[in-house]
Order: sequence, then C-alpha cells, then structure tokens
Amino acid sequence: MIRRPGPCSHLDTVPNGDRFDGALGVLVAFEALQTIKESGIDRPCHLEAISFTDEEGTISGLLGSHALTGDLTESDLTNIRSTPAEFAAGLKRHGLTHHSLLTAGRDPASLAGYVELHIEQGTRLEEAGMDIGIVTSIVGIRAFWLRFEGRAGHAGTTRWINGTMRCGGQRHLSLRPERWSCTNYQLGS
Repeated sequence: MIRRPGPCSHLDTVPNGDRFDGALGVLVAFEALQTIKESGIDRPCHLEAISFTDEEGTISGLLGSHALTGDLTESDLTNIRSTPAEFAAGLKRHGLTHHSLLTAGRDPASLAGYVELHIEQGTRLEEAGMDIGIVTSIVGIRAFWLRFEGRAGHAGTTRWINGTMRCGGQRHLSLRPERWSCTNYQLGS
C-alpha cells in the first residue's frame, strides 16, 4: 500500500467568521495539485486533496475528519445541533447515510500526513510580529444539553433561598470552566 500525503482543509466556517476560513485551504490544495500535475514533477507517491465538512461544529463538530479517521460514532450522529430531519435531508442531498459516514474511515497506513493552509482568525501572529505560524494543537469543541431545576420568580421580590433559584446554578456552572482553565493552563499555551 502506498501512503498518500496531501493538502486538506474544510469548507465550513464559524458564524461571522472569515469567509475564507477553511475554504482557502481547499482551493490552495487543488491549485497545488494542478500545478504539480501541469509541471510534470515526478513524485514517488500519489497526492490527494481532502476537503472536510463540519469541522467548525455547525452540526456536531469534526464530522469529516472523524469520519476519515474512523473515529466517528453513532452518538456523534445522534447528538447533533440541528434537528434529525434537517440532518437527514442534508445527508440525502449529498448522497450520504449514517452507514456511509460510519464506514468512511481510511486505513491509517494509507495516509502519510497532511498540510493545511489556514487563515488565523485571532491576533496572536500579528501581535508577535510574525507572518506565518505552525499549528501544534487545536481547540476541542464539545456541546451539552443542560437542565437547571429550581424556582422561577420575579427579580427583587424573590429571595435566593438555599440556592434554589435557577440562575444560581447557571452562574456557578459558567464560572467553573474559567476557574479550571486558569488553574490548569498557562495563558497562551
């Protein structure tokens, strides 16, 4: 089996994100492969461009890359951010099914690696006076449905007795991740 390296990226972007967020990487991948082909460069292996979908978490997050690596689970396909009907319609439009996504995994031995051109949406490179950087890690996106139980009441006339107000639990929950990350991670790492 010949291992295939290749450029890749994703076509989706975050809401209000840069329109070239991942799409530029896909276009550059195709342009690079076309240029290599037209120049007649002799290569020791095949190259391929890979375009992922839903890497930014519109549906579930990392959908395409998890499908490629074989890490996609049935739970990933049922715990989605859209309705099941919308998701099913989207799959159908693209000729996909739950089964085809769950069995799309590639043999790791067939992949040599990949490179992705990506536009940074933050300011770290600019602040460091750098034009280009190498990504060494990415954020992991997770979503959960939470239910807070307690008493609802009018602000000002309802006392916060023994933490039974719904917003009390929400307040504590929203502060814990910040406290945890500040304790366990150095800023900028």
